Amino acid sequence: MVDIELDLAKNLAELNSSLSTHQVKAALVATNKEIRADSMAHGGTGDEPFWDLVSDERVHVLSVFGNDTFELYVFATSDFHELINKLNSFAMVDVGELKDFLAMRYGITTPHIYINRSHAEYWLSA
Repeated sequence: MVDIELDLAKNLAELNSSLSTHQVKAALVATNKEIRADSMAHGGTGDEPFWDLVSDERVHVLSVFGNDTFELYVFATSDFHELINKLNSFAMVDVGELKDFLAMRYGITTPHIYINRSHAEYWLSA
């Protein structure tokens, strides 16, 4: 079984990030809660795919909540503002397009953490 906290901590440390696993998890909890509530308020199930970014402006943790999967991509860039501007264009679109962008722009084709969404939601609730 994947140890999300340990794997995330290792990825953040490798990039000398100022982000902690606690900060990332807290941001993911808040976003997950907000997105689910908004979805259900507009007739959705709360389980629709979405993505979120947690960043220290140099190291970025991009989370993708898929239908059944949860993915974390941890990467560093020197172009924070360019990244944000581009990511904004992916709001409310298929997360597949976002993953295509990561592959083309940053060469990231595999998530650093890939688990079942229900496992991720359990981790976020703990």
